[in-house]
Amino acid sequence: MISTWYIALIIASLVIAINAQTSKVGNILGIVPSCLAWIPLVGWFLHLVIGIIIAIDAS
Repeated sequence: MISTWYIALIIASLVIAINAQTSKVGNILGIVPSCLAWIPLVGWFLHLVIGIIIAIDAS
């Protein structure tokens, strides 16, 4: 099941990234693991990868 608060946080950070005219790649890619989070190991792995991408993108 897609977690609504997680999707809301991704959308909020995407709106902030659009307003700040910064990279949106990590936020857009963050929607994918939220849709696949119901698969236990796949969801965990995708969240890990996207978290690393967002951290690299933010630096």
